[in-house]
Amino acid sequence: NMVENDALDIESDYNQVLLLASVAYHNIAVQQVMLGHISDACVSSQNARRLARLCLSVSSHYLPILESTHKQSLNELSSVLKNSHCEEQASLFHNLIS
Repeated sequence: NMVENDALDIESDYNQVLLLASVAYHNIAVQQVMLGHISDACVSSQNARRLARLCLSVSSHYLPILESTHKQSLNELSSVLKNSHCEEQASLFHNLIS
């Protein structure tokens, strides 16, 4: 309703809009991990982290959760690659976790 009435002021609510988009990407990443869409989850969780860093004044509380989800996505991707006998790629993504 705020959008329809032109009551959402993007300029003043910029950080909240970025945080909302970040949380949405995070939630998408969680669902993608659960569905086994691991590479997509890595991209979504990275997008969540990037957006959160643009609005640190309101997102600092959420950063550890976003980082944890991203690490979990990378760990899952590393495991999938390792099981597919792609040791070099698995090692690369595993190193990103550290």
